[in-house]
Amino acid sequence: MTKSEACQLMTMLVAAFPRGPWPDETRALYEAELVCLDAQFAAQAVRSAIRSCKYQPTLAELIDLYNEARKQARLAELERADDRQARLLASKDNEIVAQTRHRLRLLTAKVGKGGA
Repeated sequence: MTKSEACQLMTMLVAAFPRGPWPDETRALYEAELVCLDAQFAAQAVRSAIRSCKYQPTLAELIDLYNEARKQARLAELERADDRQARLLASKDNEIVAQTRHRLRLLTAKVGKGGA
């Protein structure tokens, strides 16, 4: 995440939690930690904190929310991969069934000709 993106997230936090003390040192610390995170998941964590925290979230709370957002995204990614693999396996199964039916018809035709 860029410093500018971290500042935007801090602006959101300060606006959402105006009663919390936000001294310059605190803001600088939060921004320094946010810069180390992926912007997409950090933004999700901030939005989640705004919806769920009654008081100014600690960095630990934000990082927990960040990790939860990453975990949920990874689970969704794995589910999509499982779906793609299941479709691929079903397609291969269908292909094997079609080939088997074709071979059976050929064999049945040979047997029919030889027996006549």
